[in-house]
Amino acid sequence: MTSCVAQSASTHQRRWERLREADLDYLDVDSALADDPEDDPIDATFSYDEENVCALKNPLSYCICDDKTLQTAVTIRCQIHDVASQSDDFWKAFQTQSQLQELEIRTILDGRLNFVPTVALQNLPQLRLLEIAGATISTLTMDTFSGSVLMHKLDLTRNQVGYIDAGAFHGLSSLNELVLSHNEITSLERLMFDGLDQLQSLWLDDNSINLMEDKVFEQLEQLEQLDLSANELSVLTPENLLGLNSLQQLILRNNSMAMIGANTFVYVAQLRKLDLSDNVIEKLSQKAFAGLDRLQRLDLMNNRIVSFDVDVFAELPALNLLDLKGNRLTSLGQSTFAPLWSNWMNVTAALYLNDNPIICSCQLKWLSYLSEQTKSPKTQNSVNQLTCSSTSTDERSNVIQHVASHCSDQLKSTTTSTTSTTTAAPSTETRKLLESDTLSYSKDSAAAVDVQVIDAESSALERRPPHRWLCAVSALLLVLVSSVSHC
Repeated sequence: MTSCVAQSASTHQRRWERLREADLDYLDVDSALADDPEDDPIDATFSYDEENVCALKNPLSYCICDDKTLQTAVTIRCQIHDVASQSDDFWKAFQTQSQLQELEIRTILDGRLNFVPTVALQNLPQLRLLEIAGATISTLTMDTFSGSVLMHKLDLTRNQVGYIDAGAFHGLSSLNELVLSHNEITSLERLMFDGLDQLQSLWLDDNSINLMEDKVFEQLEQLEQLDLSANELSVLTPENLLGLNSLQQLILRNNSMAMIGANTFVYVAQLRKLDLSDNVIEKLSQKAFAGLDRLQRLDLMNNRIVSFDVDVFAELPALNLLDLKGNRLTSLGQSTFAPLWSNWMNVTAALYLNDNPIICSCQLKWLSYLSEQTKSPKTQNSVNQLTCSSTSTDERSNVIQHVASHCSDQLKSTTTSTTSTTTAAPSTETRKLLESDTLSYSKDSAAAVDVQVIDAESSALERRPPHRWLCAVSALLLVLVSSVSHC
């Protein structure tokens, strides 16, 4: 029996060495070992070449180095299977490659790794990049990375991390990017990111975060990119974002937020991109985007928005992309989008309105003007493909075609009626009435429009100073008297 086990281990050893010599990707090596038709139980004992971590002789836990010479490797990729202790010789062997700059560690098969190998890190003072994946590191403890002062990127994707002690990242004074995606973090607490003064990108997507303490990012004054997508956040307050003075991109896609309150983003005034898609947002406060005068891209796709306050976009002068696809908008009032009219004329602009239950109305006529005047192919295509339905049927119609066939004649009739009512230019009240979203040009209301215009002029006359009105009446009486005398 012993000879069979030894023979199997020898077979694995030879196959592993051939694969490693070929410098295959670690996933290919893993697959090749796992799918071996002659796979038999192997002896768990193995030997090390104590002089070099790049020459470890174990078919399941090994490293592939870009240079196997002592103290010369720059990049090492390791596959780990059940190296259960920090004191294991496997980690001590890294002292033979102290010039290492990039280290990738993956667990393979049913391997177990429930800690960050601090013993190895202490012997790698030049390390710039550390990636660990597939481990079961439930907690990141204080000072785990205290010796890695030159590290620029730390990637801990898919390691079942659930809790991070305050001070866990102490020592990472040069870190630019921290990736904690696809873990089990449920809350973000103050001092969790203490010590990351130079951090520029933070990835927290695909966790289970449902709570963020106020000022949790207070130390991250250099952060430019924050990804909190695919979590369970239902509330976002201004204080949650306090300290993010340099933030340019905030991704909150696929959370559970139903409302964005006033002044939510006042502490992230440098923001260029805001992604709120795939939430359950029903309400946007009139001041929801206050302070974002540099925002260029706003994604509100796939929410539950029914309508907007008139001035909701009034404080977004730099906005170049607005995505409203997949909401519950039944109308698109011109006054809501009026502050952004000049923006949509740019060739790079993009306004997406598709997949909303819009009701056909002549209030949509402004979209026809937008399609004609914009220089943006994206905006033009989006508007031209927009559909609406009438209140009496669910049949969808093209918005541009509906406006052309139902609204042009009434608009012409209204203009003629206005001209015949008065030879002077329309008053301010009349222009507002003509431009308002409440004025409809349907066939059934053409006569009502004329009445509204005349009433508007009459109301304007009534509001003129009394002495002017009296002068007009006196002049009229003089003309009548003169005519009677002549007769």
